[in-house]
Amino acid sequence: MTGRQDSIIRATATGARRGYAAFSLGSRVAALNGGLPNALLSSLTGSQVNLSVMDYNALASTDIDLLAFSDALRTELDAEVLTFGQTLDTQVTLPQVVSALAAASDGQAATALEHVADRALPRSLLPSRVIDLGPRSSSIRVDAANPVKVNALTLLRSALLLGNASRQVDLALASSLPGGSGINVALIIGEPPVNSPLIAVTDTNDVIVRTAQVRLKIDTRVATPVASVQIPVLAELGSASARITDIDCRPNSSAAVSLGVVTSPAMVAIGTVSDSDFHDMKRPLDPKPARVVKLPLVSVDAGAELVLSDLNEKRVAFSRAEIDDGKVKTLSSSGLVAGAAKSLSDRMELDVNVLGLVLDLKALTTVIGETVALAAPVLDTVLSDLTGLLGVQVGQADTRVNALRCGKARLV
Repeated sequence: MTGRQDSIIRATATGARRGYAAFSLGSRVAALNGGLPNALLSSLTGSQVNLSVMDYNALASTDIDLLAFSDALRTELDAEVLTFGQTLDTQVTLPQVVSALAAASDGQAATALEHVADRALPRSLLPSRVIDLGPRSSSIRVDAANPVKVNALTLLRSALLLGNASRQVDLALASSLPGGSGINVALIIGEPPVNSPLIAVTDTNDVIVRTAQVRLKIDTRVATPVASVQIPVLAELGSASARITDIDCRPNSSAAVSLGVVTSPAMVAIGTVSDSDFHDMKRPLDPKPARVVKLPLVSVDAGAELVLSDLNEKRVAFSRAEIDDGKVKTLSSSGLVAGAAKSLSDRMELDVNVLGLVLDLKALTTVIGETVALAAPVLDTVLSDLTGLLGVQVGQADTRVNALRCGKARLV
């Protein structure tokens, strides 16, 4: 054909392998201290819930396949004609969601979830606000060989927070402080941002997952020989965010999936705001000094503020082994300090107002400073445990890659 006995033929082609990954935020399992978990769970479900430490440990150690959950929820709705994506985009009740979680799990975790489902008020929610199945949305069958595993406690928490979005949740906790009158907590969970789920399956890098926006008021009163000291702590935690920056399907890659993560911006203060400002999630809180001591002739106001706002995206990489093991990685803000309440007590400024007589104000201000410093570790524990149970952290972001599937190589 070419007029030669031998011919050299060369060909080049470009290959591509399309894969997908599932990833989530707020995956850390909080430590269980005192009655806080059940108090929070009872407030979020709307009725008394009593889970044992063994129940919580079972939930914390159990993973649930998102497709199996979607299939169970479809059965709850008696809507077998729907795809899994259509199922999650259907208005459901909290008991239906928790019952589906129980059906998709087993053992003690399933028993604990059934207990919660039996007691949860029928609040409406749209599961697709927190779960985006992406390329798996069109699925109609569970794929046991390629599960998308998410921690049971994370899924339960996501449903409870979504069912309570924009509601104020009140907690009354016991205090371990000498002279303490108990700790009152008020919290508000913001509505999830549109198109920003907490858990996502995607084959692109334009899907962003975000944690909930949370506001907290923690208030306690401590009696001293000189005066009763009120300690009001405010906290506002913005949404941490994450997106997939790269999927590497090469065998033994140390960075099979890379995430770009921005930690939660946070403001923590000793101070006060009006109820209307506390409920207005569209405007940032602007705390004013709070009245911490009120006597017939003397009043003392106190104020302090700590702001964390590290908006730089940081890379977090997961190997295949870490993905298979369900590894959770925590990223901290560059400005994070240990003990927010302790930092506030160190920064606290006092304003003393005296009517009439000359008093030993140094003794009073010393007592206030010592009382707040004594209370700080207790309040830090409450703040840390509570935000951990809510899946948010002051100046931190907990990340997990829940699944990775690499497609077959094709010529393009």
